[in-house]
Amino acid sequence: MVSELSAKDGTAGVVGLAAGFLLGFLTNHILRRLKTQDVYYESDDDDEPPTSYRASGEEHRLILCVRTDLKMQKGKIAAQVGHATLGAFKAAARRAPAALKTWEVNAQPKIAVQIRSYKEAQQLQRHANSLGLVTYMVYDAGKTQIAAGSMTVLAVGPGPVSLVNQVTGKLRLL
Repeated sequence: MVSELSAKDGTAGVVGLAAGFLLGFLTNHILRRLKTQDVYYESDDDDEPPTSYRASGEEHRLILCVRTDLKMQKGKIAAQVGHATLGAFKAAARRAPAALKTWEVNAQPKIAVQIRSYKEAQQLQRHANSLGLVTYMVYDAGKTQIAAGSMTVLAVGPGPVSLVNQVTGKLRLL
């Protein structure tokens, strides 16, 4: 009877030791992987965020300049801002991929501001382009509230806050 108990305890001890070792190994492996990954970084590949982002640490943002003189309703503004965001994303993918990557890993901040006219949008676009920023203008198709061909939203960026603010920093929030 004593020898049967010792054999059962010995087997349970070996199984427990093996289970503890395996659990410890897996936990260590998972924690090491989490430490080497940027939690907010999503990508189709396993690359790390760009070195320039990690070195500079400057926040990037996208500013959406909405024309208030057109008197668009809220739903129309939302649709036009969506078009501007997607257009700016595609333009940045072609012309400023590093800025786009930095903006992506920082939760893609977007700020909507007011502009009063197409002329003001053109001036802002020229200023932004002179600083090397990506811009994108949305022109409405004219199927609902706005005349066809009307410029509704100017997107500035995504780009470094220090540059974007030189162009849009004094504009009022929408």
